[in-house]
Amino acid sequence: MRHHAKAPALALARLVLVSGRPVHLVPPRREYPDQYAGGLGPVEVLPAVACLGTFHSAALDPARDPVAYRSRLTVVWFQSTPRLPSGCDAEPALRNLDWPVLARDAPGPVRTVVR
Repeated sequence: MRHHAKAPALALARLVLVSGRPVHLVPPRREYPDQYAGGLGPVEVLPAVACLGTFHSAALDPARDPVAYRSRLTVVWFQSTPRLPSGCDAEPALRNLDWPVLARDAPGPVRTVVR
């Protein structure tokens, strides 16, 4: 049953990667428990919850049409609990993303107005 919960996240990650959108990995906090290293090297433990968020904002380039373009960024991070980060509770590396450097402008979705 646990594998089924992972499948949608993996499918979403694949779609994001093939879409050509920029992706930023927030470097995870790693733990090195005192265990035998084995043939593959030391044991390294990442936080239990992998998260993927897609974000958009106004276009970075002021010369672009503000209706037709958005800046976009997909962010991947790890955290120890399934609780969504919010405000001051979020990790500083997640709160302080350098949006103008990491995000890219792309055409926004075409919206049809029906009257």
